[in-house]
Amino acid sequence: MEVEVDYAPGAEPYLDNLEFVGDPFSLTEENLEALFAGSHKELLVPHTLAEMEAVTVPAGPYDGASLVRIAAEHRSYVTGPETATYYAVWLDGFYEKDGVVDDAVLGAALPDYGIVAMFKPALRQTEHPILRSLSRFTEQSAFIHELGHVLGLVDTGLPQQRPHADPDHAGHCANPSCVMFWANEGQENLRRFATQVAASGNDVLFDADCLADARAAATLP
Repeated sequence: MEVEVDYAPGAEPYLDNLEFVGDPFSLTEENLEALFAGSHKELLVPHTLAEMEAVTVPAGPYDGASLVRIAAEHRSYVTGPETATYYAVWLDGFYEKDGVVDDAVLGAALPDYGIVAMFKPALRQTEHPILRSLSRFTEQSAFIHELGHVLGLVDTGLPQQRPHADPDHAGHCANPSCVMFWANEGQENLRRFATQVAASGNDVLFDADCLADARAAATLP
């Protein structure tokens, strides 16, 4: 499983170290490892700017169609019989849906294409004035949430081992302590979630039900 990360100049992911975790993408890798524990999958996740690529993209805002075009032009990794690839891009603009720009959306997922987009101006709005590491934790939490969507959580491709999907918010977990809870997409709620998780010392952001769904699917022949 390969995660490719591109970024628009000036919209780079936060890469300075998180307390107790190391570089921010270690948090993403740890959570992917937790999802697929026991499957013997090899995970390839970039950790440094040298492992990512700066790309020139049109100015935002960005809707789903523009994200597909960006991926078509810049995506390098190709999914094959033995490799699943996911494309992530950090953009210096806001998200647009149905002609409406939403400056509170931190990230968006296009599961049918294996694409995740992160919107740096919205992410900057979650900056904590003192706790820099919390801003990094929040950005990665948002990224992990969107990766959960492209992987098929919750009940959008990966079958549930027991019911835990929120009936009012498709693709989201009913557990507010899980990164896949619907409200954990928003700026203030996600920062609050990241604060609680960071204080707990538990770096795995998925709850037991989401982990069980992914592990059951990953171990199928």
